[in-house]
Amino acid sequence: MMTVRERFPRLFAAALLWLACAGYVFFGGMPAFVVQMAADWHYTATQQGVIAMAEVVGNAIGSLLLVYVIHSRTARFTLACGLLMQLAGNAAMYGDPAFWLACCERVFAGIGGGIVFGTAIRYVSLNPRADTLLPLMVVCQYLGMTLLTSVIVPGLGSIGASLIYCAATAGVSLFVLFFFMDGCRVVGESPDGELPAVNAGAAWLVLASIFLVSACAGLAWTFLEAVGLASGLAPDQVHKAIGASAVPTVLVCLCMPALLRRGWALSSGTVLLSVCAAGALLLATPLTPWTFAVGATAFTGAWMASGVAQYAMLPGFDPVGRHIALIPACVGIGSAVGSLVGGGLIDSSSAFGVAYDISAIFAVLAIVSMLAAHRWGAQRSVIGEAPLRDSTN
Repeated sequence: MMTVRERFPRLFAAALLWLACAGYVFFGGMPAFVVQMAADWHYTATQQGVIAMAEVVGNAIGSLLLVYVIHSRTARFTLACGLLMQLAGNAAMYGDPAFWLACCERVFAGIGGGIVFGTAIRYVSLNPRADTLLPLMVVCQYLGMTLLTSVIVPGLGSIGASLIYCAATAGVSLFVLFFFMDGCRVVGESPDGELPAVNAGAAWLVLASIFLVSACAGLAWTFLEAVGLASGLAPDQVHKAIGASAVPTVLVCLCMPALLRRGWALSSGTVLLSVCAAGALLLATPLTPWTFAVGATAFTGAWMASGVAQYAMLPGFDPVGRHIALIPACVGIGSAVGSLVGGGLIDSSSAFGVAYDISAIFAVLAIVSMLAAHRWGAQRSVIGEAPLRDSTN
């Protein structure tokens, strides 16, 4: 008997994309969201940073819980718990909470987001059409994050944005859960029911690369607006320049399926991360408005598209999906580390050059980690210890 997922593969793919966006967009837009919360609930700048960190910590905890604690439960139960935690944590913010209560609520909501995002990306990565779904997922996350931070939050405030987000998530949650009524688990089995070998070393190296890229992005993206202002642009011009980078970013991501089908995940990821490092180095130089626009565009487009290549590499080393579900933890912790390192460097030197040089170093280390993962995986495959499958077929 065919499962619901097998009977409606396109609807299932759409549900996965929604889950991936629901688990990430709110987390990705959190920096702008906490700024708005300062206006709504009068949090100080330091308190805003702590609240953003609470969301990151929650996402990491949720991802780790998914892999090491609740992995034996059904996907339907796991998703239901994650969605309810996310909704409850956001709904609790409506009562004008005290600072430490707000931190607890953000951790709670972040745990739910980590569970949802980890579950979604596990199924997206192991889908037979992963070469198309992964780039589309990144594009949807990026556009959703941009919409949240540039339109919904400024226009409706933090409370209105939360209401829209929660209503949309609640409205689709029952539809999503419908696809998981056959008792499948989140991790622990492969899609064909067998237990293929897992190359844990190579998988961890890819996760390390994702962590390093997230640290690179956390450092550079957090302070990008301040860099634009330092280059001589007015605030509205900075927003336009950053917004304009969305066009090449989306185009590059949409080109990724063709590259993945040709088996170019490693080569395209290496090139994109090199461009990412070059963009960070350009932003580290004495800036003019034009060099800022070029550096910001190169960095943003390469950063987002390189994630597609990294995500596509993991299923070849981990057909079971355990390491894949750890992606939210790597992204969250990496972003937090990057923001903290960047803030400390900028506070101590009162300049952006050193911070963006460090960001470029993170990108280079991410390249090294990807190449090491490929070499390790190839060696294991040659000696017959862990046959790998092509995740893009």
